Amino acid sequence: MSFKALSAQPDIADFISSTGSTVVSVSSGGESISGALTVTSNTELAGDVNVQGGLSITGTSALQGDLTVGGATELVGNLGVDGMATLQGTTQIGSSTANTNGTLLVLNDASADPGTAVDGAMYYNSTDNSFRCGENGVWRSCVGGLANASTAASSSITATSITNFGGGTNNSYTVLANDCQTGVTYLITAQGTYTSTSATPKLTLSLDEDGTSVVLATSGTMTVAATTAGWQLSAQMVCDSTTSVEVQGQVTMGTSTTAAGEALLDNTATETWTTSSHTLYIGATWSSSTGSPSATMRQLIVQREGPKPLAFSAIHVTIYVPVTPHQGLEIGWQRIVV
Repeated sequence: MSFKALSAQPDIADFISSTGSTVVSVSSGGESISGALTVTSNTELAGDVNVQGGLSITGTSALQGDLTVGGATELVGNLGVDGMATLQGTTQIGSSTANTNGTLLVLNDASADPGTAVDGAMYYNSTDNSFRCGENGVWRSCVGGLANASTAASSSITATSITNFGGGTNNSYTVLANDCQTGVTYLITAQGTYTSTSATPKLTLSLDEDGTSVVLATSGTMTVAATTAGWQLSAQMVCDSTTSVEVQGQVTMGTSTTAAGEALLDNTATETWTTSSHTLYIGATWSSSTGSPSATMRQLIVQREGPKPLAFSAIHVTIYVPVTPHQGLEIGWQRIVV
């Protein structure tokens, strides 16, 4: 091994004459390594490190600058990088040899989403106790699912023209620009209460886009009771493409104790969509003001799934079950496929 005087930004190749370098202990500035770097003991590099070959660490390393590795990376010891780490090859955490001692990959935690979401980034949110991932410029749950949940009821609607539920907290949901990719599905559940002193007025519920100008789905007029009761709208919006969506679902209107009626949100065609952002609302319309009717939305829950479903193999099982005969008839068998 030969040593040379260190320049302002030393090059390890200047004082380690090897294309594949083994460093026992180094404390220096900015480093550039043309071959592979193997660290077997404690190492501290204060500048940026550029390893054009592979990186293997079995000791403890602290890098205060950025780390760039062009080859494969194997980490058996501890590696701390204060800057940005770019690992272009395969990254092995722990020994590649099977053993009974598990190796942990621990992500940094934070109490709130960082100000800027980096697509492909991931961290652990210590407030929500959940993993968060950067997708399409925003932070989302890494496991999908819940996208919106209202936490305060809306203001009441008494109008005889279509009106969106407003007020409260999170009583609408904005679909981000370019978020509606083919196969992405939004599961929308809205529920609340209504009150009326007459059964004359009818209530229409709808899923609206960007105010009331575009109605994605509507229940038609629903019969109500002269009482205070509940209602529920359940809709599934599927992105057939980035420029079209289809909405299907169901609306249930209750009396004080039971369901007074149900209606399907049965669209027969897709709706035009654009790649810009759009806000979804739940709308309500009363057919008459008789009985001073009023409707309130108490919950709006939106789940976002996709764009690709989990892959699994379908299993079909055929079961034959006996059918209880009517009087005078022989016993029969019914075939059920599940």
